Amino acid sequence: MSITDAERISKLEGRVEELSKRIDDLRNDMNHRFGELRNEMNNRFEDMNHRFEDTNHRIAIVQWEVRIWFLVLMALITILTFLKP
Repeated sequence: MSITDAERISKLEGRVEELSKRIDDLRNDMNHRFGELRNEMNNRFEDMNHRFEDTNHRIAIVQWEVRIWFLVLMALITILTFLKP
């Protein structure tokens, strides 16, 4: 029982079509996963930006407190120099 050229071509066409479907499925899966990865990265960047903003706010508060304490210290030094006999 020999296989004719037409049957061989028909089988090959079926296999090519099946491979093409598998490639399309893989492409769709990869696109979906890259989309998930992109969303995860965006979420992490947003979280990191939020943390930086919070850190910058805390730094600003500390700077303000340092300035206040510096002014208090300067005021005390000034007062003490006037009270010195």
